[in-house]
Amino acid sequence: MSILNKKQPVKEKYGFRDKLRKLANITIALSFIANPFVFKYVSKRASGNYNNSFFNKNLEQKVEVVEKLALKENKPAIYPLEDKITPKTKINKYAAEYYTQEQLEIIKAAAEKYNINEVLIMAIGRAENSKEYPFGIMPNRKYNKDKRDYKNKFEKNAYWCAATLSKRKNEFEKLNKKSYDENVYEFIRFAAKSYSPVGAKNDSGTNRCWPGNVTKYTNLYSN
Repeated sequence: MSILNKKQPVKEKYGFRDKLRKLANITIALSFIANPFVFKYVSKRASGNYNNSFFNKNLEQKVEVVEKLALKENKPAIYPLEDKITPKTKINKYAAEYYTQEQLEIIKAAAEKYNINEVLIMAIGRAENSKEYPFGIMPNRKYNKDKRDYKNKFEKNAYWCAATLSKRKNEFEKLNKKSYDENVYEFIRFAAKSYSPVGAKNDSGTNRCWPGNVTKYTNLYSN
């Protein structure tokens, strides 16, 4: 018998599997109709219009747009009420020109952990202006053995900066019998003696400018 004359198996069109498949499709369709919330979610996902974004932007993109506009106009950021967004960090126009929003959140978290003014950390980072060591914390044995899961070198340097300032704060307050924030500029000069000492091995001649630069950026970021 030739292959052409050989009977081919007929595909079952109305068998048990086909009926089961149709039943499953009907059940899924009914579930969407019965649950408007599921239908609304899926329809928004399918059309790329989730999080009430008419312009097809996700929540993070919308936050970025609002904050950039606020910085441009030098006004507080106002978010759409339906998105239930609350600003995590008060944005300083000049700080935002140097730091990203994520970096500002890292600085804030480090400041809160060590109970130190976040403006000081921002000012030191700007004065140091280093990609390798963003806050001027040079690695030592203890730094290298720090096993905490930091996101990146920026976060690790920020936390070590905050910890260093906390130690200097305790020394300052014990020695002067007053809070470090009563005269923050006096505290900056005090911290500079150990944070950025003049004549240190790694001093390229710029350490003498450290107190003045940190003071300048402290004033700028305090507005």
